[in-house]
Amino acid sequence: MTYRDLLYIVTILDEGSVSAAANRLNISQPSLSQAVSKLESQIGMKLFLRYGKHLAPTQFGSFFAARAREVLGNWEVFEQEVNKYIIEKKKNIIVGAPAGLCRTLLPYVLSELEKDHPELKITVLEQRSVEIEQHLFDGILDLGVLHSPLYNPNIGNISCFTTTDMLGVSRCNSFVKSHPYRDLDHLTTVSLNDLGDTPFVMMRHKKEDVLINGILSDSGFCPNICKTTSIWFNVVDYIKNGDYAGFVDEMTVNHDRDDKDVAWYRIDTQRTRTTYVAFHPARKLTRQEFFFIEYVKRYHEFVERRP
Repeated sequence: MTYRDLLYIVTILDEGSVSAAANRLNISQPSLSQAVSKLESQIGMKLFLRYGKHLAPTQFGSFFAARAREVLGNWEVFEQEVNKYIIEKKKNIIVGAPAGLCRTLLPYVLSELEKDHPELKITVLEQRSVEIEQHLFDGILDLGVLHSPLYNPNIGNISCFTTTDMLGVSRCNSFVKSHPYRDLDHLTTVSLNDLGDTPFVMMRHKKEDVLINGILSDSGFCPNICKTTSIWFNVVDYIKNGDYAGFVDEMTVNHDRDDKDVAWYRIDTQRTRTTYVAFHPARKLTRQEFFFIEYVKRYHEFVERRP
């Protein structure tokens, strides 16, 4: 017994004959008569009494039709609710991002998206990078915003922009007070080899070690690592406290560029990292998701607009 069977019986009763019902349902009369006979055989009960060209429901037929109308009515409500959910889901994008990107990148992106596309709903979940990639495969997230290198190179991704890692030193640090760097302009390029014995705070997260080790191996610089942390913004806090120098991403610098207590410098290794929007490789991205990706790509434009 199917939805179509119920629709056939109710339509026959509404129209009063098989021929009229067949015309309304846009099927042939023999096909409709055959479907009714098959249903009666399946349930073992007669649904109609035939009077010439007209039909009248049996007692069971009246019972069956009443329940069928309830089911069809509920089905219409079901379809409406499902369609409403699908429409809303297309407007709502669930995005995963690490803590650093939630603080530096996404405020710019979401603010601009809200201005231009107020119908979009973006839900951001702060997660570790490895969790984001797994949740994309599990269907928990629609999109993920991630730094290179990716844990799983087979994950679907679109490269959005590149940034450089920069050197941050507190202006309260004795190194800056006694070093010519104190007179350099903001974002001047400096050489790591001039840092001497300055104490450094470093990331200890495995993924970031790949990046930091790349910086160090490229330059031959051997820092005096006195502190390690697994959180990017702890690096910034240690720098601000005046005890350490440290490497941070350019986006962190953009976020804190008005802080007069920290000197930010570009480093001569030219080491860059890429920011990606990642997704399940088998998924077809929606129009709304492409909007989000486009706005991530425009991050530098949004930063320049900031007063």
